[in-house]
Amino acid sequence: MTLESDIRDIKDDMKRLKWRPYSASRKGLYLMMMITMVASVRSCSISQDIYQKVNKRPVVQVDNVIGQEAPEVFYNLNGQRFYLEVDGKKVEDYVN
Repeated sequence: MTLESDIRDIKDDMKRLKWRPYSASRKGLYLMMMITMVASVRSCSISQDIYQKVNKRPVVQVDNVIGQEAPEVFYNLNGQRFYLEVDGKKVEDYVN
């Protein structure tokens, strides 16, 4: 008799509390799905920025920036020039 009365009490408590076993888990599932979607979109945008920075290739420029007779050949990276040729001569020739 005690077991039956305990089961009845539990059922009465569940009815009184209007317990819905699936509603709470659904809300949690929807919340988890939303967080996952937002995190994945953010991750993709950050990955795209990194990909663009890594694959950004410098462009060889030819311009007479020093003012001698022949133009210079150089890369311009973040405002700094990296010379390949100065006045028609390779940079290695100046260094050696």
